[in-house]
Amino acid sequence: MSQFLSTSWWSQVEQTIADAGSLKIPTAIRAICLNITVVTPEGQTLPLAMKNGLFVARHQSDATAHITLPLDVARSIFIENDTAAGFKAFFKGQLKASGDLRCLFALHTAQPTPTQRHLQQTIAAFTD
Repeated sequence: MSQFLSTSWWSQVEQTIADAGSLKIPTAIRAICLNITVVTPEGQTLPLAMKNGLFVARHQSDATAHITLPLDVARSIFIENDTAAGFKAFFKGQLKASGDLRCLFALHTAQPTPTQRHLQQTIAAFTD
């Protein structure tokens, strides 16, 4: 098990993606470039992004939107696939968003492919 967003977790994620082969990510999702800042309970900020339908461990200069959210909410959304947690956090003021937010709606309505679902389940299995 690797702690969510730790260096070892990112290494496992990258290897899992490489091993997965073609993920057949829908065009609408591949078009999204979203910067994400995760804030730990200690106040540390962890920059990441979604680009080409995959998470990367740094912000992207071509991102069209940005969200900032607490670590527990990020884990709920990205690992447990609980999109309702994102809406709850937004309405509680825990999730802050800026830029072209249409990409968030695209993410919410997109249906993952079976390959993407398997990848997410594999990542969730090694995430602490």
